[in-house]
Amino acid sequence: MQHSFSTTLIEHSGVSVNIWDEGGLTALHAAIHCSGPTACPHIIDVLLRHSADINALSKAVQHILHTVAQSGGTVEYLTRLAAELLQHGADANVGGAGANALDGNGASALHLAATHGVHAGAIISGLLRHGADPRTRCRDGRCVLHYLAKFTGPPDVAKQLRNLGLDPNAPDEHGQTPLLHATVAGLVKMVRLLCESGIGVNTPIFDDHKTAFFCAVRLRTVDAVQVLLQYGADLHHRGHSGRTVLHYHEAAYKAMSNGSADAARINKLLIACGANVNAKRGCCRQGHGMSVLDAGGITRAQGEFALFLMSNGALSFR
Repeated sequence: MQHSFSTTLIEHSGVSVNIWDEGGLTALHAAIHCSGPTACPHIIDVLLRHSADINALSKAVQHILHTVAQSGGTVEYLTRLAAELLQHGADANVGGAGANALDGNGASALHLAATHGVHAGAIISGLLRHGADPRTRCRDGRCVLHYLAKFTGPPDVAKQLRNLGLDPNAPDEHGQTPLLHATVAGLVKMVRLLCESGIGVNTPIFDDHKTAFFCAVRLRTVDAVQVLLQYGADLHHRGHSGRTVLHYHEAAYKAMSNGSADAARINKLLIACGANVNAKRGCCRQGHGMSVLDAGGITRAQGEFALFLMSNGALSFR
């Protein structure tokens, strides 16, 4: 009954199904946005039988696959809907129109699918099976791996993308890599996968030369610190103003009113792996600069850190 009513309404309205509404949506886009999983497939079927252009863009330059990828609903529903649209001719690989095209916000359908986090796998796999290009970059240079790392995506999908030739070292326009996003998010399995892929663990990711390892230490993400050390994180690398990773760890203590178990574990890890407790900040030829011990000793937590450093051979240079 609903199917017949929709057909009659379209046939007698005289309105093109491909024009934009006030919100900039075609009828197909609106069907996905506004109808539920029961009605939506029927409405789409009716629209397509009445010459709806399945590859038409919305006013915001969104392809129909972009709309599906960022819609709500269960992953099963979204996967089924994307598959039906692809079978009807939604083009996942046409420059300027398909899933590889960037929408008005500069993201492709694959990028939007990755924002579904742990549920992203089925949608991404469906798009890839129908020709979506995993190498597509969004407007600011991020690849799908950046999005998976940022939005807690499943490592098995990241592995699938890696096997398709996606570069795990790819930086965005700010120099940030998927490894940084995974480290900041505390996604240890993703960090390990990226390291196994041969990613540059010691590649600077900011203009101040910090690496993902510096961020893991600063954020006290113990498991990520362990994985990065296992894959060759450089304890002697210097970031901004010649600071070593121990200087950044001291700064983390400075922000704490008390010590923490995670910070203490990182202390032991860094020292056990050969961090120089007497390294001076800065690259001054005269040897001036502040040691890690000189920088600490203000808060109670820093006092604990200073005692730990001295017990491991740290000297004060003041």
